[in-house]
Amino acid sequence: MLNPNFDYDNQREITFPETLNESLNAYYSAPQELQIILDSAISYSVSAMELRFQKEH
Repeated sequence: MLNPNFDYDNQREITFPETLNESLNAYYSAPQELQIILDSAISYSVSAMELRFQKEH
C-alpha cells in the first residue's frame, strides 16, 4: 500500500498556530527559502480546493 506520508519522520509532528496573527508572524519571520516553499504549498492547497469545488458543482 502506498504511504502518503512524504516526510517519513515519525519522530516529528506537524503543528499549526492557533490564530491567524501567529500564522502571519511565523510566515513573515521565516527565512526567504521557507517562504517560497510555503507559497507553493499554499498555492497547491488553493488549487486543490478550487478543483474539488468545481467537481462538486
